Amino acid sequence: MPKVQYEVVEHDDGWAYKVEEAFSETFPSQTDALAAARIAAANHRIPGVDEHIEFQDPDGRWHIQIASGLDRPQTEVAPHEEIDLRRGEGGGPLKTFLLATSAALAVAYILRHLQRR
Repeated sequence: MPKVQYEVVEHDDGWAYKVEEAFSETFPSQTDALAAARIAAANHRIPGVDEHIEFQDPDGRWHIQIASGLDRPQTEVAPHEEIDLRRGEGGGPLKTFLLATSAALAVAYILRHLQRR
């Protein structure tokens, strides 16, 4: 199973998280970028729905597979060394908004999943 690492970095006169070479939006503080990275990493692990995939191999043959919605990568957040995670900084209104949004997405996913049964 692949592992996806989110890293908090300075970016565009602020802070962002990045995965490989892709940057998030810019946040005003390191703490806000860390909170957003944690939420993004958690959301990346949320299962989805099974999908049918059709593809053609190099020999011209077509294949049909089912991609499991449960096949999600492992994720981790590698915080910037200047952040002291033990202090439990509040993060302000942006962190509160991001946490509330993440919780709403999780509840919506669970309700949608339960309705399918």
